[in-house]
Amino acid sequence: MSVREEHAELIRRYLDALLALDLDALGSTFSDDVVEQFPQSGERLRGRAAITAVLARQPAPPRLLAGPFVTSCSEELALAEAKFAYGGDPWWFVDRFELGGGRIRRMTSYFGEPFEAPAWRRPFVALEPRIDPGRWADDGDGQSVDRGVADRYLRALARHDAATASSCLHPDYRGLYPQSGERFDASGALAIDAAYPGGLPKAHELEIGGGRDEWVVTPANVPLRLSGESDTWFGEALLEYATGERLFTVVVDVFRDGLVWRERSYYCPPFEVPGWRSGLVERIEPAVALD
Repeated sequence: MSVREEHAELIRRYLDALLALDLDALGSTFSDDVVEQFPQSGERLRGRAAITAVLARQPAPPRLLAGPFVTSCSEELALAEAKFAYGGDPWWFVDRFELGGGRIRRMTSYFGEPFEAPAWRRPFVALEPRIDPGRWADDGDGQSVDRGVADRYLRALARHDAATASSCLHPDYRGLYPQSGERFDASGALAIDAAYPGGLPKAHELEIGGGRDEWVVTPANVPLRLSGESDTWFGEALLEYATGERLFTVVVDVFRDGLVWRERSYYCPPFEVPGWRSGLVERIEPAVALD
């Protein structure tokens, strides 16, 4: 879970400017051709001017409640996790940053509302409602693995291959749902999957792209975007549950001894474009917003 100093400094400057709605300072963190995408609402913004114009119209700046926790996943890729308040309501924020030349070139932003742990899961988890992402650094760093190791685990998750997935978990595995404060070990993870009401969700096919990103394609032709190069990897997908509910998910995996050692999973439902930024954004289908 190491972080490059230059990544932490750039993302900190970006967040400080965002919280203060300092548009000049914010613009200085972006490349001229920066792109920002909100997969949940199917919005895309192209260029520094477009992003700052949208933020200039934002009714009120967010407040930082916890974090940010920044992880470097490669020389040009970083992940930020934090908890914000928008109009009094808390939200988890997960942003995937592509960086270059000391600037942000591309952002994919997710927003997840806190939720209560469902009753059926409580026998398998420990609850810790007040989660601060800064504490995750206390676990220490993982150990680098090659793409094939992360690929094998995500393939197993996508095709609901419990035997292979469990073989990829470290003896000291710890999983976390930050939005509900649920923590669980490897046996808890397997029990949750086995007891899932209506069966585990299906992953929908997303348009494949993303430059250097790799896509894990299962035998059922279900791709998940896989990003990373060292000890920390993350995947993104759109899930559909038996109820018909659709959620974007971001899974952050930290490896040690060639196995998944720490895992954080976020669940982010689609939402409508707010009226205050309608007309300022390019609309794209949520299901293809990861390209």
